Amino acid sequence: MEFDYSEEQLALQDTLQRFIARDYDFDKRRAILRSDLGFSADAWTQYAELGLLSLPLPEEFGGLGGNAVDVMVVMEQFGQGLLLEPYLSSVVLCGGLLRDAASDAVKQALLPRICDGTAKASLACYEAAGRYDLSYVACVAQQKASGWQLSGRKTVVLDGPSADYFIVAARSGGKVNDADGVSLFLVPRDAKGLTITGYPTQTGGRAADLSLDHLAVGADALLGDAGTALPFVSNTDHSIVMSVRNRTVVCAVNCRSNSMVNSLLAGNAG
Repeated sequence: MEFDYSEEQLALQDTLQRFIARDYDFDKRRAILRSDLGFSADAWTQYAELGLLSLPLPEEFGGLGGNAVDVMVVMEQFGQGLLLEPYLSSVVLCGGLLRDAASDAVKQALLPRICDGTAKASLACYEAAGRYDLSYVACVAQQKASGWQLSGRKTVVLDGPSADYFIVAARSGGKVNDADGVSLFLVPRDAKGLTITGYPTQTGGRAADLSLDHLAVGADALLGDAGTALPFVSNTDHSIVMSVRNRTVVCAVNCRSNSMVNSLLAGNAG
């Protein structure tokens, strides 16, 4: 497989290297790390202006239609610079899930906002007893006349403290460890019944645990068909696996699981 960078990709690499050298040295990163937000809002705006946030998303929804190698260029520099912004969680993981699973109406409402940096999303797919097993989903989704009711807990939600939306995996059918019966729901951070408990990770980023207490969402919050979400989560194309220990970044094309991403960044990898 050919991984030589194109002229455009080399130009992007150079732009990011110059940005990190100028605006994201170690002392500046330390100050950002200690801030209440935990990442730089100014840098996030610059990423939007540079097209980084729209890079892997469809053109018809404000994106640039980039591929896995384009994302690899960005993530390589994020790893080398130890950047703290929620690019992986919001753009790569949640942007990819919305691209693959959401209706056109949801894509039109949310993807342009991810592209311009005005909305951030985090994936809530893990539970404490599951040990990063994506099929372990005890969080329950009950269908109601007006939509769905979600109850349960999710853990190690990367960049959860700053997310405007959560993509929550909840069980609408089957038993706790069944592959079938898992559904994805789009939940705004201000939803009644949602409690967000944030904390720092071992890499300096932020994560959160979510408690959903009879949280009501409309029928349009369901992403894709009910009970069919697990393949979208576990087979997300062009997933990024970040090796924190070696401070390197590897792009795993068409990998089978995103679980290592969260376990590494949360400091739970062995």
